[in-house]
Amino acid sequence: MELTIATKDSGAVKVAFSTDYSKMIITGRYDVRSGLPDNNVRTIFTDREENLWMGLYTSGLAAVTTNAFAFYRPETDKEITYIGRAGTQVVAGTRSGLFDFDPLTGSFTRFRNLSVRTGGSGITSWSADDHGNIWIGTAGDGLWLMKPDGSLKQVFRSGNPGQNHINSVAVEGDNTWLGTSDGVVLLDRETGR
Repeated sequence: MELTIATKDSGAVKVAFSTDYSKMIITGRYDVRSGLPDNNVRTIFTDREENLWMGLYTSGLAAVTTNAFAFYRPETDKEITYIGRAGTQVVAGTRSGLFDFDPLTGSFTRFRNLSVRTGGSGITSWSADDHGNIWIGTAGDGLWLMKPDGSLKQVFRSGNPGQNHINSVAVEGDNTWLGTSDGVVLLDRETGR
C-alpha cells in the first residue's frame, strides 16, 4: 500500500508499507527541491483521474499531474485547508470559508465566508459526503453542516469545551467521526448524537 502524507515542514512524503505494516519506507516526496513553492502542505486530495492536489499553508493549491506541477492561488485567503468534491463541485476550504474550484480553468469562484456563520472561532476541518453536504469542524463552536442549497446548521456542540474543538471530520456510512482536542467522538450521521 502506498500513501502520501502532508507535513508542515517537509512537503508531501510518499510512503509504502511492508505487507504486515511493521515498516514504512519513503518512496518519494514533493517539496521545494522538486518544484513546490512551499514545504508546508496542509491537505491532500486525489481526484478521479488520480491527480494529486495539495493545499499549501500560504501558497494556495498545487496539482501534480503526470509528474508536472501546476499552481493555483485565490486572490485572498491563500491557506487551503481542504480540497474535495461536494456532489459534482470541487471545493477548496480555508480557515474562514469555502471556494468553488474549477480544475479545468484553475479558477476559484463564489467564496462563502462561513466563519462568522459558524460561531466565529475559525474553521479547523472539513469533510464532504456522498449527498453533497459539507461538514465543518470549528476551533471551539462544534460541528456544522452545510447542505447543497447553502443552508447551514449546527449539528454538534458539547458541554465539554475540548470536544468543541474539532481537529478532523470523517463521514463514513451512517457515522460521522470527529477528532477533537479531547478525544474521538462518534455521531450518528442523521441524528447528530
